[in-house]
Amino acid sequence: MIIYEVNLKFSTKIYSKFNNWLDKHIIEMLTFSGFIKCKRFKVIDEGDDYLICLHYYIKDIDSLNDYFENKSNYMRQKAISLFNENFTAERRILSIDS
Repeated sequence: MIIYEVNLKFSTKIYSKFNNWLDKHIIEMLTFSGFIKCKRFKVIDEGDDYLICLHYYIKDIDSLNDYFENKSNYMRQKAISLFNENFTAERRILSIDS
């Protein structure tokens, strides 16, 4: 099992629009092969921006690599075209340590 973590930081000014888009984005992500579920967390912070951490649970690294090779540019560009520089995204890959 792989966890693909995405940390999103955006202005509270665009919260409603961004949140509505994100709901749809998560649903679309979960249609990709190997993507099992997504957990969404609000990061508690005292700053002026809103922080969300997403954990996508993915069957295996091959499924994640397929996403990177075939779908990630398209998915990222959709967000950029809607929100330009009003948000940032940081990503990392985690494996469940057993």
